[in-house]
Amino acid sequence: MTEIERLLIEGAWLRLMNDYNIHLHNADDDKFVSTFSPDAVWRRSLPEPVLEWTGHDALRASLDTLIRQSPRLRRHLLTKACVNVISAYEAEGFCINLCVFGPKADLPVPMGGIERIAEYRDRYRWFADGWKIVGPELTRLIDLKTVPIENRGANAD
Repeated sequence: MTEIERLLIEGAWLRLMNDYNIHLHNADDDKFVSTFSPDAVWRRSLPEPVLEWTGHDALRASLDTLIRQSPRLRRHLLTKACVNVISAYEAEGFCINLCVFGPKADLPVPMGGIERIAEYRDRYRWFADGWKIVGPELTRLIDLKTVPIENRGANAD
């Protein structure tokens, strides 16, 4: 693989990650799902319970649960994004996700705060219609729903 080919893959990957977030924020089901392979498995490993959605129908249904039914307006900011091009048909990526929120209302809304900081470790594959996400895995690192250290008890780390 040439340096130019690797750079083209990195550019396509960056566009794919941006499209993923834009379509998620706009709750555009068809465009959001189009960023995934038909057999993609989206997985949240922490906190437990593990959540997992497999395939386009499950991903589409997750939009209803996570976006439409939520009282929060969320925006995901990605940083430290990097991709490891394995071959012309396969890549792995990493980024830190900062999720900010406010109430769903007419814009602009008051800032609710930072909901979570998480990391994505994803797998990508080349298909006839372009690069697709095949295995996103989200791990929440810092989360509003986590019990504060001072409230965990004497034996907590």
